Amino acid sequence: MRLSKRKLIIIACIGCISGLTAVEAGRFLVVDDPERSDVIVVLFGGLDDIREEQGLMLLRKGYAQDLILDVPDWTLYGQKEPEAAQNFLRTVAGDQVGHVHVCKFVSDSTRRELLEISNCVSSLAPAAHSAIIVTSNYHTRRALEIARRLLPQYHWSAAAAPDPQFKVNWWARSEYAKTFVTEWQKLLWWALIERWTVR
Repeated sequence: MRLSKRKLIIIACIGCISGLTAVEAGRFLVVDDPERSDVIVVLFGGLDDIREEQGLMLLRKGYAQDLILDVPDWTLYGQKEPEAAQNFLRTVAGDQVGHVHVCKFVSDSTRRELLEISNCVSSLAPAAHSAIIVTSNYHTRRALEIARRLLPQYHWSAAAAPDPQFKVNWWARSEYAKTFVTEWQKLLWWALIERWTVR
């Protein structure tokens, strides 16, 4: 069955609108506007060091006086992750080595991780009133919203780590569609349910 010209135009318009909506929805997830702050908080990013490198770059540029790297308190290949992170920072921090710190966490969610981080900020940078969150680009919006809600004693901004796997318009690539959908699900769950149940 052949489609009429009118139906083809309607289908094309729907496709364009859907594509533009997906692009804007993907862009909305990303916040990359770090402000001069007292401390940089690097959320745990895994094994690729991208978030850590972004945090160190901001530290070297004078965005803050101290950097706190959040690391899970687990063992990987016979080595404790916090100790491995501390050794890594010693080798790459250069003259900033005295201003970088490792914070252990045992949580399995961004919300709990940030609550644990607040204890580290209080002890490692007790005079801090503002902080930059460094995390993967797709995670910045949600992490920033959670931090502002749970830890209002700090003024928060966010810096998106330039993950080479998630370049410009990463959300439009089929292999990363799952990340796009999952992050939106988590953001909506936070906005509609979870944020109203935390104290």
